[in-house]
Amino acid sequence: MNEEINKIMEIPGNTKGAVILADLEYIRRKAGQESLDKIEEALAKLGHPIDFKSIRPFEEYKEAHIVSVYVLLRDMLGWSEEDIEKMGEDSAKISSVVRIFVKFVPFSKIVKEGSRYWSQHFGFGFLEVESNEVEKSLKVMVKGYNFHPLACACHRGYFRTMAHFLINGKDIDLKEVKCTHRGDSHHEYLITWK
Repeated sequence: MNEEINKIMEIPGNTKGAVILADLEYIRRKAGQESLDKIEEALAKLGHPIDFKSIRPFEEYKEAHIVSVYVLLRDMLGWSEEDIEKMGEDSAKISSVVRIFVKFVPFSKIVKEGSRYWSQHFGFGFLEVESNEVEKSLKVMVKGYNFHPLACACHRGYFRTMAHFLINGKDIDLKEVKCTHRGDSHHEYLITWK
């Protein structure tokens, strides 16, 4: 675990506190404050301290911290990849900005603005979205993001919930068809609906 987290912490890239806070709130609700405190203590013992209570939504923090939390959730609390994916789903559901954005902004504009939305939350990498309404599919590509496979699980959940909002809850299928952890140059999520 120590070596795995040290490797993650070497990866550069910052994210807005709002992204981290959404995950921390989910962990607090599902596992309790005591578990969150233990994870914070474990990060400090590993030499990567962060004070969860001092995180502010519009400040930037190392993305590596929250990805390290995913590893600790797996190793300390026995969370599965599916548990991390559910956390990603919840992050999109609790964001009032996301709900307002998808309710009042046309689908075509959201597809065009996907990369801008990404850059407002992440100070690295970029997102591209391709829509094919005839084939009822969306392709979401994340480039320049290569932290850990558990982060892929969180993104799958987030993108699935976003698709449900955008496509009004129709029968949605999401597959991660490319992944940097399987040797691809970027992550690619194919979302289809009926």
